[in-house]
Amino acid sequence: MFMGEFSCKVDNKGRLMLPIKFREELSETEFVITRGLDNCIDLFPLKEWEEEIVEKTLKKLSTTKKNHRDYQRFILSAATRSVLDNQGRVNLPAALIEHAGIEKKAVVTGSNNHIEIWSEEKWKQYISEKSGIIEDIVDEI
Repeated sequence: MFMGEFSCKVDNKGRLMLPIKFREELSETEFVITRGLDNCIDLFPLKEWEEEIVEKTLKKLSTTKKNHRDYQRFILSAATRSVLDNQGRVNLPAALIEHAGIEKKAVVTGSNNHIEIWSEEKWKQYISEKSGIIEDIVDEI
């Protein structure tokens, strides 16, 4: 399970050093990186991607329904299989960096079965917006 919040830097080649806690879990596995909701980047270990995202979600969507096609395109068009490099970095494709609005600083968060990568600014804004209404969200759940 991925959990925690970490500040990280993205170098000028789009490489992000993952926190050691996450590197250990991903060190010997392939993963998929793609667009996430709320303008973040999602990183899924390949097993989670195949079982949870592809098999349980995307394969069940109908290509005859516009919203289903839109969601499939949003996720799959940006999806890339990758591995960590020898220094524990993940290469963030330019399109994903642009999607997330990441400049130099990023926030990497654990989100149960996957990792989210946010621009520092957007993460702070998201947390600020949600902290005032989290009780209402919990009540609704």
